[in-house]
Amino acid sequence: MYFQIYHVHRVRDGNSFATRRIDTIQKGVVVFTMIASFQKEEVGFDHQIQNWYRN
Repeated sequence: MYFQIYHVHRVRDGNSFATRRIDTIQKGVVVFTMIASFQKEEVGFDHQIQNWYRN
């Protein structure tokens, strides 16, 4: 049985955005790296087209 360790690194913390890098370590070796970006929900323009598909 192998254990996985997750290290989360704060890459950037801004007013509206945050970025994290996650490393998965197994048997002392990094086996997976992921970068995730998050945006704070804000009031603004909605660019998504609503009801574009009609039956």
